[in-house]
Amino acid sequence: MDHVATTNVPTEKASSYLQQLCKHFAHKVETRFTPEEGSIAFDFGRAELIARDGVLIISANASDQASL
Repeated sequence: MDHVATTNVPTEKASSYLQQLCKHFAHKVETRFTPEEGSIAFDFGRAELIARDGVLIISANASDQASL
């Protein structure tokens, strides 16, 4: 994946939100997750999630800018 966009979401519930997002998308696409890390495989790219103390880090990865 050549194109990446990352954001940090300040929250005390990072792990809960990571798991909730992965469970939501698991009904439609491949997901993998633990309480600390997750990935969601979309047709157009992949989302990587990391839960840390006080922050949820979300990175979107795609092969081109339009897909990102």
